[in-house]
Amino acid sequence: PKVAGFTPTIDGKTVTNYTFNPSDYVSDLSKDINVVYVADTQEAAINFCDETDNKQLDDQTIQLTGKTGEKISHTEADQTLAKLEKLGYVVDQNTFADDATYDNDTQAPQEFTIYLKHGTTHTDATSSKADQKTVNETIHYVYKDGVNANKPAAADYNTTVDFKRGYTTDNVTGKIVSYDDWTQTTKTFGAVKSPVIAGYTADQAEVAAQTVKPDSQNIVKTVYYTADTQEAAINFFDETNGKLLDNETIQLTGKTGEKISHTEADQTLAKLEKLGYVVDQNTFADDATYDNDTQAPQEFTIYLKHGTTHTDATSSKADQKTVNETIHYVYKDGVNANKPAAADYNTTVDFKRGYTTDNVTGKIVSYDDWTQTTKTFGAVKSPVIAGYTADQAEVAAQTVKPDSQNIVKTVYYTADTQEAAINFFDETNGKLLDNETIHLTGKTGEKISHTEADQTLAKLEKLGYVVDQNTFADDATYDNDTQAPQEFTIYLKHGTTHTDATSSKADQKTVSETIHYVYKDGVNANKPAAADYNTTVDFKRGYTTDNVTGKIVSYDDWTQTTKTFGAVKSPVIAGYTADQAEVAAQTVTPDSQNIVKTVYYTADTQEAAINFYDETDNKQLDNQTIHLTGKTGEKVDRTQSEKTLAELEKQGYVL
Repeated sequence: PKVAGFTPTIDGKTVTNYTFNPSDYVSDLSKDINVVYVADTQEAAINFCDETDNKQLDDQTIQLTGKTGEKISHTEADQTLAKLEKLGYVVDQNTFADDATYDNDTQAPQEFTIYLKHGTTHTDATSSKADQKTVNETIHYVYKDGVNANKPAAADYNTTVDFKRGYTTDNVTGKIVSYDDWTQTTKTFGAVKSPVIAGYTADQAEVAAQTVKPDSQNIVKTVYYTADTQEAAINFFDETNGKLLDNETIQLTGKTGEKISHTEADQTLAKLEKLGYVVDQNTFADDATYDNDTQAPQEFTIYLKHGTTHTDATSSKADQKTVNETIHYVYKDGVNANKPAAADYNTTVDFKRGYTTDNVTGKIVSYDDWTQTTKTFGAVKSPVIAGYTADQAEVAAQTVKPDSQNIVKTVYYTADTQEAAINFFDETNGKLLDNETIHLTGKTGEKISHTEADQTLAKLEKLGYVVDQNTFADDATYDNDTQAPQEFTIYLKHGTTHTDATSSKADQKTVSETIHYVYKDGVNANKPAAADYNTTVDFKRGYTTDNVTGKIVSYDDWTQTTKTFGAVKSPVIAGYTADQAEVAAQTVTPDSQNIVKTVYYTADTQEAAINFYDETDNKQLDNQTIHLTGKTGEKVDRTQSEKTLAELEKQGYVL
């Protein structure tokens, strides 16, 4: 008989034909014939299959030989498997069992396959080796026009955001085979305020916030600065008269940094020089350019003096001064009071000097010394008039100078009593303080007492007044005019106190911003959806107080003319949609009204499913399911479900 995997032999001879003649194999046919079956040589192939790449690792296949039924050696397979595991493979399935034996099929090699997968390693997003994507934001600041056109206006603004994610690496190839989700799908570059550059206006006061994703391109923005229109005033100042020649001021305009034209200034200066002016100092340089201050005109001043011409004392046009002496003789009282008692006495002396004339005004601006500095009027005896006693028996000799006033003397007969009025004038309000006027009496030439005036002045200073000018001199005396009281006036101003903007008492204006969050519809219509958002900004300024009235008479400029409430994101309320995702930023000034905004939340459309479950059959009655829609928070309508329940109860169901 045939035995698979074995070859029959008789006395060591291979039986080639299973139907044979015994005499071909033994010589003594009288004895038993023993047929011995010898195990055949078998082949076995141990294959290694890469399931990840879906291919056999041909160069790793192991070819083995052995005898039918023998146990197959695992030595080479174990060595190869260990090597492959070091390369990153892991066993998925192994058909090469530990007790595998050679089969009995000599026609084809016996096949075993060890199925391998590529082992993997996961790297977490928190690892320093995590996959990272950086997105940059760059803002260039560039002059658009003017002398600096296309040049940088300020240093670039640069910032970045990073995105991270974990990944899985194939241990065999070393390649990344999959990525986790990014830990964040978006990030936002905040809004960037453009630098304020004096004399230039940016085309964007702020580069808006930018939201980016991991696959976003780098952001590059450019803010262009346009040169502002500037004003320049060319003033001509008359130093001689200490005043500006207002009618000659030249108003010019141009762009920041441009050279200022001299044409008009040169023409005006030539005209003024013909009128007699000469240049003393000129601040309007040849290379002057427009500055960067748009708040006030740029000021240049050409300082001029009046040219002069000298006339000598020997000229027929020399300056001459005549000083007269007149003595009146007057009755002081009685029926002839103030009438002449005798003819006036008159005499003169003359003085001469050269001078300098102002070429602009044609007026004399200075004089040389007089050729004689003094001359003398002789003493004059007063006439004796019966019935009166002269107050001067003789008018003494008088020495005069060129700048002396004409001498007028009056010889009185009997001294008069005189009156004086001390007035207090409020210059701030432009009126006399009538209730404070002091009336005094005394004799001609007596010193007037200051006691009452000093007391009144001290009282007024405590009330906040300060002295501006005082015509009531310490040595004031009663005059000789009996027709009217002698008048003295102390001119007063209201003292002031300044309160600085840094003081706790400074003038302050608070502007508030309130945002209401309100349900627009649904069961909560017109009710608050979230707590109000409230914030404020403060403006401050100093001021000056009138010490007399206690009233504020002037305010300083506000320390800041504008402030900005930042943009406010509306709260997210589940089931409702806000009509404004964000309330925009608001810029306010000290005279702005309080800001009140309202964000309305509209109820979202919701779905509801009413299912009926058969607990006995353990299944849902799908054809009975009811689908409903309504708004967030609304009561769900039970009409249809109650109707369906009633029908099912008729069919034998119980709830």
